[in-house]
Amino acid sequence: MKKVEPKHFIHPRFNIGWHNFKFTLPLSWEVTSYTMNPSNGLIGFANITGPLGQVTWRKVKEEPDVKKIMNEVHRRYLEDEKPDLEKTFSTMQFITVNDIHISWDCVGERFYASTYQAEKKLLIEWIFPSYSKEALAVVKTMLVTFKENLPFDDKIFFGGWGLEVFVPKGYELTKVMSLPAAVSMEFENKSHHRIIAHRWGLPEIIFENSNLTNFYHNFLYTKCRFSVKKVQDASFFNKEGTSIQFKTRGRWGFDFLLGPWWHGEASAFWNKDENRIYAVEHIAPGRSKNKYNVETLFGDKYYA
Repeated sequence: MKKVEPKHFIHPRFNIGWHNFKFTLPLSWEVTSYTMNPSNGLIGFANITGPLGQVTWRKVKEEPDVKKIMNEVHRRYLEDEKPDLEKTFSTMQFITVNDIHISWDCVGERFYASTYQAEKKLLIEWIFPSYSKEALAVVKTMLVTFKENLPFDDKIFFGGWGLEVFVPKGYELTKVMSLPAAVSMEFENKSHHRIIAHRWGLPEIIFENSNLTNFYHNFLYTKCRFSVKKVQDASFFNKEGTSIQFKTRGRWGFDFLLGPWWHGEASAFWNKDENRIYAVEHIAPGRSKNKYNVETLFGDKYYA
């Protein structure tokens, strides 16, 4: 009888996009820890059963021997955690998936993956808690989706926790908030212009017997402390939306204390198919020619 390989489902809307790479998580995996530094950071994974592993990245001076590194990492792990265990290291096995080396020793021990981005001189390494054929199959399914996060029409993809946006080049991720029904990512460029993207769930509850326009107006005024100037109903992607203009203090030099207030453009829409609210605020000086809204950040892939 022909052997049928098990299917390991990929999360339908949990694409991870960070500074240097992007991939899709397996079903039930969640991001539970992260850093935002492009050159040195970590993303940790877990589900209701416990930790599932982590991916780290760091700048290196020259291309490393990733197999040698994985062997050494495993040797030190066994030396520290299981000093009484007699162990040889010739049993480490290696396979390659999408230029990513995967290695393991035996069932129940930690296993690893690693790749190197030559152009960025970036070493990317994974550690997973317990090897088995089933765990390896899940990891392989995830790593097949792993790729470098390259610009797309002068935009960079950032994603996590169901919030997936295409941000104009020049903006870097500076802040993340991840709550069960409220996710936001904040981006900033070298001129301190800001883009803030949101995804809210449970709209019927957060509206509090009101509507999208009133909810978003109240959020900008009460939570963000913006000076709201103009509010109007709008439509984005043929869905119910709202458009709001506001002002706030700039963040360039003395603009925060003494300079003119910066201009803000805010927009939001309610995707009733998902029952989620998506919103974007763009903050820049009044002289800025760029106006970014929900169609700019969300339109390339999901709702156009």
